[in-house]
Formats: sequence, C-alpha cells, structure tokens
Amino acid sequence: MTETPAPERPAPETPAPETPAPDLRRTPVRVVMSPTVVAVLAGSRLSEAVDTFVRTGLRHLVVVDATGRSAGILSQESVTTAWLAPATRRVSRVHEIVSHPDTSVHADTTVQEVAGLMRACRLDAVPVVGQDGRLIGVVTRTDLVRLLAGDPEPP
Repeated sequence: MTETPAPERPAPETPAPETPAPDLRRTPVRVVMSPTVVAVLAGSRLSEAVDTFVRTGLRHLVVVDATGRSAGILSQESVTTAWLAPATRRVSRVHEIVSHPDTSVHADTTVQEVAGLMRACRLDAVPVVGQDGRLIGVVTRTDLVRLLAGDPEPP
C-alpha cells in the first residue's frame, strides 16, 4: 500500500488590522450643515412665514435681522401654537415667536457640541454663522442622523 501525502492546507489568512473608525462626534458642523438657507426677516408678518413654509415644505426657517445676522429659528410648531392662542394673545410678526434668538453655532463647532445644544434647548435646527456673525448655513437633527448613516453631504 502506498501512502499519498495529504494536500497542504493553505495557511489561515491573517486579518489585516482594522483601522479605527473616525470619531464622528468631532466632525465640524460645516461638513454636515446645509449652506442653502431659507430665511425670513425678524420683522416679517407671520403670514409671509406661513407662505414660505408652504412654498418650501420646510419645517424650520432661520430668522435674520436686517444685517443678515441670525436672530433665531422659526418652526412650524411655533407658528401653529401662536395661531391656536386666544385672540387676545395672537401675534402678527415673526420676532414675536422666534425660538432661542441668541442661539447659533460657528462652522467649526463639533457635531457633538451641536447635538448637546439641541438636546439642552430642545431644538431641531440651529443656525450656523461665520466669524463675522452672519448666517452661512443651518444644521438640523436630520443632518446629524445622515452623518451617523455615513452620508454627511447635504441633499
């Protein structure tokens, strides 16, 4: 009887060392923000803002002052709440119901800081300003979720 040697087994492949995933929390907000902003002037009539909501399909509008600086966020929720208020407390101008007028972030703020601000202030959107304080974008909770899903580019 002749013995035939068993075929050599290939050596098990050594897995390549995994490169650590980037810490998405340190991503600057400028990477995920939308640079296209629909804004409304603080002194605008509420009816103008409502028309803008209907025309654009957005849930939040950035409110700006006459110089283009952020003056807060106007949400559909704020508008409907104001609309449902008793007639004696009805508002007619955007600046009367703007949310968090002094809240904005700079483009280099990390998404972790923005998420913390959103959570603490119960915000769904935050204006992004440049060094001069002028509006350059807006970041929303949807933008943060898109980053987590691996698609940081605004639509």
